Amino acid sequence: MAIDIPIGLSTHGPRPCDQEAKAILGAWGYSVFYTPTREAVYASNIDQAKEEQSSLGYSIQNQAWAIGPRIREVDQLLRIHETEINTDQIIETHPEVVYAALNGGEPVGKSKKEQRGETDRFELLRPHLRDVKTVFRNATSKFRGPDYASKLARPDDILDAFAALLVARDGGRDPPRLPHATSPNRDDEVDRDCVIAYPKEVNWPSLPTQLEKTTE
Repeated sequence: MAIDIPIGLSTHGPRPCDQEAKAILGAWGYSVFYTPTREAVYASNIDQAKEEQSSLGYSIQNQAWAIGPRIREVDQLLRIHETEINTDQIIETHPEVVYAALNGGEPVGKSKKEQRGETDRFELLRPHLRDVKTVFRNATSKFRGPDYASKLARPDDILDAFAALLVARDGGRDPPRLPHATSPNRDDEVDRDCVIAYPKEVNWPSLPTQLEKTTE
C-alpha cells in the first residue's frame, strides 16, 4: 500500500526526503510540505506546534498542520501494529514526485487542477494504466457520485491515487526512494527510515546541487 501521508517523523529538523522532493520539483515544490516534528505533530494546536519547532529553523505550514490528524493516525497505526506490519507493506509516496519520475526526472509544469496539467498526467499514466481515461471517469463517478462525496474527493485526488497505485504495483518490495543524495533520518518510534517512494529508477538532474540551494 502506498499512501500520500508522511510515514516516520523527525525530532531535530526537516526530513531529508522532504527536502529532496522539494528540490526535485523546483518551482512546483510548494506541493511538498515539510513534515512537522514528532513533538509538533502531537501538539494541541498550531501555535504550540510552532513553538515546539521554533529552535529548528523551519516553521509549520498551514497545509501541513491540516493533515496532522492523518499523520497521527498513520503513526499510531504503525506503533499499535508494529509486530504485524512490515516496513515494505505500507510505504510513503508523493504524487508529484511520481509524475516527475515518469517524466524522466522533470516536474510536470502545469497544475493538475487545470485541463492541460490533467492531460499531461494522463499521457504519463497511459503506458502504465490501460484505458486510463475510462478508469478515471469511472472513478470520478463512483467516488464523487453521492452528494457528500464531492467534499471528500476531487478529480485531482484521483490522479494522485493513480500515482500511488503505480508505486504500490510497480515499485516492488524495495522501490526507488528519496532521499537519494543524502541519508534518510530514522524514526525509532516506528523503527523506520523516513523515505518517499516512486515507481521507477530515474536520474534526478543535479539533485545534490539543488538540495544544497534548498537548505541554505
